[in-house]
Amino acid sequence: MYHLIIDTSTERASVVFAKKEKVVEALQLPLGMRSSQFLFDALQDGFKKLSIKPTDLGFVSVTTGPGLFTGIRVGVAAAKGIAYGAKVPLFGLCALSSFVSGEEGTFFSAIDGRSQGVFLLEQSCVKGIIEESCTMKLATLDEVKDLETLFVGPNFDRIQVKNSLSIWPSADHLAYLAYQKGVKSSHKSHELKLTY
Repeated sequence: MYHLIIDTSTERASVVFAKKEKVVEALQLPLGMRSSQFLFDALQDGFKKLSIKPTDLGFVSVTTGPGLFTGIRVGVAAAKGIAYGAKVPLFGLCALSSFVSGEEGTFFSAIDGRSQGVFLLEQSCVKGIIEESCTMKLATLDEVKDLETLFVGPNFDRIQVKNSLSIWPSADHLAYLAYQKGVKSSHKSHELKLTY
């Protein structure tokens, strides 16, 4: 059975269709902050390419932040519409979880929170497996600037850290996380909590 993941938390929004933990179709929207212009066409294209309908989905998941305020709202609205219309479970994913490093060891997934600071999620890669070490936290620019740990995320122009890797969300890791959460949640819908 297919499941759908919508990620509109960064300038590189995507729609991912997966079976279990494997990506079947990943559609990236044009780069920029225009998710509302392209999201619904990408969803329609994905359903058409796979010859499926929303009722063929096992569940729908969506990134709920932190990230772009308007993008997240558009993604959540689309996910809710699809899930409720098809009567399938819906749940949220932390956007920070989608930024992963293939290097062994601890790293921080990070998104610039602008005036709020930097949103961080400590994760680690152990023998190729990503493990979340703690819950998301908000730090100031001063708190992160001297840390030696690797930072991964979409944009480090304003965040001056010693060791960073600019990357976009991983469709493969989102599919993995969504499937794991879908299995553990026993396919019950959850109220989405947004994090900006």
